[in-house]
Amino acid sequence: MNIYLVSYPPAVLFIAPNPVEIFWSDYSVLQADLECMELLLQKHQTWKYFINQAGTALPSLNLLELTKIVQNLKGKSSVISNEFPDKYSERINFVYKRPVNK
Repeated sequence: MNIYLVSYPPAVLFIAPNPVEIFWSDYSVLQADLECMELLLQKHQTWKYFINQAGTALPSLNLLELTKIVQNLKGKSSVISNEFPDKYSERINFVYKRPVNK
């Protein structure tokens, strides 16, 4: 976490008190996102915006640029999606079975 704070000094980082075991392409990915959103609301109720980016997508815009984009939405949601490249088709053709909790 420290290296992230060095690279992005205005970032706010904390560890979730109820970690979720995450399995790729499983509901648990969404569950972890929802847990984090809930924690953010509990800790910082004054936030106006929430941007949920993939963990591998580091911010490509600075805070001022992001703020202007979100303000122009005027309270509406924005979902950006791209066509799935054929070269990654094996990612959606493979079925992963989540381990059963005992």
